[in-house]
Amino acid sequence: MQAGSLSTAMDPNALAADAAPPAASSGSGAACSVDEAFAASAGRCAKQPAKRRTLERQTTELEVQKAIRDNLRDWTPEEIDGNRCPQGFTARETLTKRKRDNRENPRRFPLGKKFYEQLKQTFASKADPAMKALSPQPNDGEVSTLLLEGMIAFTKTGNRAPLAGAICLVENVTRADVVGVFRWALKIRPKASPEQQRYATNVARFIARLDLSTKFPKEVGALQDWLDKLMLHQFSQVKGQNKRPSTFVHSNRDIAFLVLPQQVTEKVLAHTGNFSNVEADLVTLCQTRLGTALFGSALHGVLAERVQKKIDEAFVQLVAGGTVSKTSFSKAHVACAKDLLSQPYIKLLPEKRLIALTYRGLKFNWPVKSVVEQVEACFVAKLKTLARDAGVLTALCCEDDLAEQPETAPTIKIEDCLLQPWCDARRAATTYPSGAGSSPLRCEILKHS
Repeated sequence: MQAGSLSTAMDPNALAADAAPPAASSGSGAACSVDEAFAASAGRCAKQPAKRRTLERQTTELEVQKAIRDNLRDWTPEEIDGNRCPQGFTARETLTKRKRDNRENPRRFPLGKKFYEQLKQTFASKADPAMKALSPQPNDGEVSTLLLEGMIAFTKTGNRAPLAGAICLVENVTRADVVGVFRWALKIRPKASPEQQRYATNVARFIARLDLSTKFPKEVGALQDWLDKLMLHQFSQVKGQNKRPSTFVHSNRDIAFLVLPQQVTEKVLAHTGNFSNVEADLVTLCQTRLGTALFGSALHGVLAERVQKKIDEAFVQLVAGGTVSKTSFSKAHVACAKDLLSQPYIKLLPEKRLIALTYRGLKFNWPVKSVVEQVEACFVAKLKTLARDAGVLTALCCEDDLAEQPETAPTIKIEDCLLQPWCDARRAATTYPSGAGSSPLRCEILKHS
C-alpha cells in the first residue's frame, strides 16, 4: 500500500469506491457493457473543441431552427436543404450566415420581413415550376383596378385580406389578373394556418366561379398541383360522417372538380357492386392526391384481388406435377414475384399493407412490406396447408378443431428440406412449457410453425 493512500485505507466507503468499476455516465447510473462504456468515452473525447466556439455554433443552429419553424414552417425539405442560389448556398446555409452577420452588425444585416421575402423568392420559387409557367407576357392586358388595389395593400402591409376580398368580387379578368392572382396564391400555404387555408379556398372558388379552367387552361394547369394539395388538406380536416367520399365531393363540388374529372368521379360514386368493373376509372382518379385519399381504398382492394389471383395461378402450376422440391419452390416464388413487379398497376399498391392470408380455410390479416414478402407468405401458407392435409406436417394445438378438413387427402410429395424447419418449429411449439405464457420466443416459434 502506498503512503498517500492511508486515508483511503481507513475509509471503508472509499475502499468500496476504489474496488467498484467505473459507472456509466448515463443519468440512470445503470451498469453498461464494455462496448457501451467505450462508445460513451469516445463520444466524450470527440467533443473537445473550444468551449466558446461550441456554444456559439449550437446557439446559431438553434436560432436557425427556430427561424425555420416560425417563418418557413410550410417549406419542404427540398426548399430548405436542396435548392441552391447562384452562389451555391442552400436556404439553411444562407439563413445561418445572415444570423451570424446580424449578430455582428444588426443594422447592416437586418433580419425581418424583407429578408424572408427575398429568401422565399430565391429558394421557394425554384421548387415550384408553376412560377415559370405563370410568367407575364406583353399582351396580357391591363390589371383590374380592384385587384390592383388589393395587391398594393398586400405589398405594403403584408395583409392578404384586401386582395382575398377583391377576388370574391371581380367579374371580368384578363390574363394579367389571372397570372398575378395565381402567383400570389402559390405563396399561400394552406397547411400553415386556417387563415391561409381560407384565402386559398377563395382562390379555388374564384377559378370555379369565372370558369377559368376553360378560359385559361394553361394557367390553371400550372396551379393544378397546388389545388390538389389544397383539396387534400380540406379533406383531412373533415371529421365524422362528412368524411365519406360522396359527402365530401357533393359538399365541395364547385372546387372538387377542379382536381377530379367530373364525369369519372360521378360514375364511380354512383357505382354499386364490385369495383373491378370501374378499375380503369379508379386508376384515373388516383393519379391525384385527393383521388387517392377518396378512392384509394377501393382501388387497392381491386388490385389486391388481381395480385392474389396471379399468386394462386402460380402456385397451382407449382404443385401441378405432384412434387415440390426446394429448388422448384424457390424458382416459382421468384418467377411470380418478378411477374408481379413488372405489372404497371403494382406501383399503385402501397408497399406496407395487410394482406388476407388463408391457411386451411382460416383467413387472417398478415402484414407485408413488399410484393416479394406477399408472394413468399402466400406460397408458404398454401404449401403448409397441403402438407398438413397430406399428413406430413404435425398439427398445432386445437388446429384440427378450427381448420377445415379436406374430403380426400391430397397426394403430393414435398422435399424434406422444405418441411424440416416447419416440423422443428411445430415440435418446439408443442413441447414448449405451458407456464411460459406468450413470451417473445414462443411467439417467434409459433410464427414459423
